[in-house]
Amino acid sequence: MSITSIVPFGCCCGPATLLKRNGLRNKSCFFDWLDGNLFSYIDVVNNNFEDVLNVTYLVQMFDNPSIILNKRYNFSFVHLFDRKKTFSEQIYAVQSKVSKQIKNFKECLNGDSLLLYYCRDRNEMLEIIERQQDILKFSDYYKTSFVFVFNYEPKSSFCFKYYVVPQNNTHFPFGGGVTSPFICEDLEKYLISIFDENIRKQNLKWKDPEKNLINRIKRKIYSFKKDKLIISQSSEED
Repeated sequence: MSITSIVPFGCCCGPATLLKRNGLRNKSCFFDWLDGNLFSYIDVVNNNFEDVLNVTYLVQMFDNPSIILNKRYNFSFVHLFDRKKTFSEQIYAVQSKVSKQIKNFKECLNGDSLLLYYCRDRNEMLEIIERQQDILKFSDYYKTSFVFVFNYEPKSSFCFKYYVVPQNNTHFPFGGGVTSPFICEDLEKYLISIFDENIRKQNLKWKDPEKNLINRIKRKIYSFKKDKLIISQSSEED
C-alpha cells in the first residue's frame, strides 16, 4: 500500500528541496526551511510548537539579519525573514505564515506518513543512534516513521531505514551556504516507489510554472494583501 504523505523534517532545507523536486511534497510545512537538529525538532512537536515565534526567545543574527535564532530550541529560521525589513515590520506576517505551516505539518503527520531527516553532523548521528528508543517512542506516538540521510556510515546497528551520501558541500550552522545538501538517486527512487502516484502527479502539476503561473500570481497577491492586513491590525492594537 502506498503512503500519501512524506514530510521534510530538517535538519535544513535539503529534504524539502528533494521532495519538491520529485513531486513528493504535498504542502509547505514548519520544518521545511529551518536549520537545527533532530531532537530540538522532536521537542518542538512534543511541546505543540510552543514558543517557536515567541519574541522572548528570538535573536536576530548580527552578521546576517535575515537569520533568526530561537534560543529555546536552538534552531534558526533561515528563509522566512527579509533582511531589508526590520524585525518589528515583519514579525506579525511571519507569525501568520508559520501558523499555517504548523497547521499543514499537523495535517500531514497522520497514520500514513513518513518523515525525512538529513543529518549532516557526525556527532549528531552518534546521538541519533544512541537515542533510537526516543525516536521510536516519538514515531509510535504520532503513528509515523523515519527515513534518514547521513553523510557517514553508522558503525552501530540502526533500526530505521537510512541512506548514506558523501558530504559534498559546506554547510555552516545558522544559514551558511549550501550548494546541494544531498543528491541521492537511490533514496529518490525508493520514496517515489512508496508514494501515492496520483498525489505525486498532482504535486508535479503544481510544480509546473507554465500551467500554474496565474494561480501562483493569485496566491502571491492574496498573501501580500493578507500580510498587510495583519500588520495593520497589529499596529492598531499597539
